[in-house]
Amino acid sequence: MTIRIERILIEGRDEIRRPPPALVESLVATLGAPGGPTYLILTGPGEQYVQAAGSDGRFALESRDTYGEGFQHLRAGMLTGRKTTIGYRRRCPQGIHPPRGCPHEIDAGCVLGLRTVREALLHYARTGERHPRLDWHNVTPEYLDKLPRDDPD
Repeated sequence: MTIRIERILIEGRDEIRRPPPALVESLVATLGAPGGPTYLILTGPGEQYVQAAGSDGRFALESRDTYGEGFQHLRAGMLTGRKTTIGYRRRCPQGIHPPRGCPHEIDAGCVLGLRTVREALLHYARTGERHPRLDWHNVTPEYLDKLPRDDPD
């Protein structure tokens, strides 16, 4: 497999720069395994990335393109208008949620299965592109609210 990613970040490990193809494949295979990581981020050239998070067979798959000081954040799936929550993180950074219980609220139609998520991550690792058989929709406004604000006062 030709690799087109610059960095991989996976729960429980330090960031790995220019990972060899076999390592990418093996780390992607651990996503969703019992006791395994609940999130993984593959970063390509230009700081574009694809990330997956979830547990118990319920995952969100997202991607971000960065443009100078701005960005566009996309999520894979079909919009239904119904919200649901997936859980992730083996250990909550704030210590308030149980293991694999940190909430990520998304549209119910954007909850993907582990097989689809792994396939999409490997596609990105090989091509540097989002999986073309998935529908990607813009969720940038959800992430604009999470950016730190400069206080002019």
